[in-house]
Amino acid sequence: MLTDDERAVVHSLGKCASDFFALPVMHPSDVREFEAGTHSLQNIVMARAAQRAHPADFPVKSLPLKPRSTP
Repeated sequence: MLTDDERAVVHSLGKCASDFFALPVMHPSDVREFEAGTHSLQNIVMARAAQRAHPADFPVKSLPLKPRSTP
């Protein structure tokens, strides 16, 4: 199950894509490539639920990161 923050990121990426698709088309490949990139990013976020649910199959391989400071 996604956390509330992960769900918000997935929805934000969808909103970003919707906003991009509302722009005038500058190149025929842009829409397809933006859509594929958006889905790729959403898949990365959604994979986190699988990592938590099945850590033996999908080990977390992260470096300790400093939390971002918010303004």
